[in-house]
Amino acid sequence: NEESRHDYLGHTVLLNLKSLVYPLTWGGPDEGVEGGVDYPPMAKQADKIHAQGGFVGWAHFPGPHGELAVDVALGKVDSVDMMTWGDPLASRGGRPPAADVWYGFLNCGFKLPATAGTDKMANSQVAGIPRAYVQVRGPFSYESWQAGIRSGRTFVTTGPLLRLKAAGKNLGETINASRGEEIEFEVSVKSWIPVDQIELVQGGEVVAAWDNEARTRDLLLRGKVTVGSSSWIAARVRGRQLPYQMGIPLMAHTSPIYLDVDAEPRISPRDAAFFLKWVEEALVWAR
Repeated sequence: NEESRHDYLGHTVLLNLKSLVYPLTWGGPDEGVEGGVDYPPMAKQADKIHAQGGFVGWAHFPGPHGELAVDVALGKVDSVDMMTWGDPLASRGGRPPAADVWYGFLNCGFKLPATAGTDKMANSQVAGIPRAYVQVRGPFSYESWQAGIRSGRTFVTTGPLLRLKAAGKNLGETINASRGEEIEFEVSVKSWIPVDQIELVQGGEVVAAWDNEARTRDLLLRGKVTVGSSSWIAARVRGRQLPYQMGIPLMAHTSPIYLDVDAEPRISPRDAAFFLKWVEEALVWAR
């Protein structure tokens, strides 16, 4: 429905609005006008959106990230556009890879579904190449589609269709396990352009990988992973560079299945310290 924009605080994608949320764009001349004010914070915008039953996704995650860590911690963000332009597994413009930042939030205990969007700003971009697929339950509607995103039943892709199941659970669900327990998982891939590599990610680390040397378009892979602490797992596939869409490769990534081990929280002091640095930088900017 709308993209709400401040060039430092962040950009958000707003869905299911009953009316537009103002300001649409504000701050200095890059987004607003010369001498423009930097109020309101994006958190205030999110409150207006949620008050009318709307949905807040962080556009072209993770930047701009001035307010991102605080807004995630306050529950203002419903999903992140982990895939937009460029390779989400590579650094871009001095920013850390989008996937690494997303993994950090997941490691800190937040539940953030992955979404995607074109952010079409030029004719060099093909609308809809980065997209999100959502598993809808019940009759198909805008509301049930949005509920599917909120529940984390999504995968993002530039083409490949990707599914992940583990211990009988689907994307967005939680597996209750004990330390040292082995969890069975199943990854399926269908792709008109064959992917090169399939990976299972646990807590941000690749714990299983397969090379598609036979260039198969339809793959079904099974395995087991051992859980040591509360974490999450997700599947991702990668391939060669696409000839369009501003450097984004052939790839797909699921939202996570969460691992609740011995009822312990998901924590990561290292990732928390990274986000704390962002918060401190935002305080300096605000002062």
